[in-house]
Amino acid sequence: MGLCMEEKKSLNFFERIYYSIFKFDKYDRFIDEKIGIATRYILALVLLTTLLVCTIEVFDFIKIYSRGRDYVLQNQLPEFKYEEGKLNFSKHVENYDEKTKYYFYANTDELTKEQSNEIINKTGDYKYALILLKDKVVFSLKGVSTEYDLSRYADVVNLKSMNNQDLINLLNGLSPVKVFAMILSVETITVFIAQIIATFLNILFLFLSAMIICRIINLALENHSIYNISCYSITLSTVLTVLYNIFYFTTNIEIKNMDTVYLVIAFIYLIASLFIIKQEVSKQKIEIKKKVNSVNIEKGKTVEELEKEKEQAKEETKKKEEKDKKEDSKEKDSDLSSKKVPNNGEPDGSEI
Repeated sequence: MGLCMEEKKSLNFFERIYYSIFKFDKYDRFIDEKIGIATRYILALVLLTTLLVCTIEVFDFIKIYSRGRDYVLQNQLPEFKYEEGKLNFSKHVENYDEKTKYYFYANTDELTKEQSNEIINKTGDYKYALILLKDKVVFSLKGVSTEYDLSRYADVVNLKSMNNQDLINLLNGLSPVKVFAMILSVETITVFIAQIIATFLNILFLFLSAMIICRIINLALENHSIYNISCYSITLSTVLTVLYNIFYFTTNIEIKNMDTVYLVIAFIYLIASLFIIKQEVSKQKIEIKKKVNSVNIEKGKTVEELEKEKEQAKEETKKKEEKDKKEDSKEKDSDLSSKKVPNNGEPDGSEI
């Protein structure tokens, strides 16, 4: 069902973003597209936003890595030794770097579970934090802590033992650029998969909602058209999420219920576009009806003229037939009169 009255032209990726955000009254141009076009658009959009967010996040992390690398290479890290899944420092370490908002704590004494939890809970007060305990490593990013079991991690990287010199040699072989590339690739793949799943779940929600709305407003759309509209309706929410993440990474200010805001904005775009399409359908129905009525009127005039012509033809045919009958009758009468011979009462030669 093509509704867009203007001539459609092929849109590139960035034009689709522009139309999706600023011209949702033109969503009718998307409803006849194949599902694959909308799907590729969403995949590209999520990939682009994932790259932007991960680049900012990893770049922020690399700044911390660089400071930590300098800290180790300048021999400011106390003597330590790792073997058999256990880490031992020669003394306790607690540092906070105001420039990077980075908190570092190392305590490899035997601690109770309560003592370990108390230390780990301190990470919530800092933007970034790294906690080294005897058998685990805790990394915290903006209050969200992740624990790594040393023995399991060591098995993954095939690490048997390490000391200060081993760590220095390792860091000398890993420039910030290499670390940035490695972390960015892994982070992008992981986040992209998670974002794709979350995005298509949201699109499914919008799709089901749109089907219900179409029934309520009596709008007949094919399933692929509803899917396309659902995909483009989520554009602004996705872009705002990227802007929010950039804002969060730079200010550390969190906006609660951002997921709800994401869906509300997408839902508003969905409803608005469906009602606009409904109006366009109604306008086209009125225009079609006017054209049909105009054609019918024209046809009606033609029929009247044809009827008059038929009547005239019938009258002319009748007149001609009557004229022909009269002429035939005159010819018969003249033939009969020519065959009669007058004899004045005398017998003709045939009588003897």
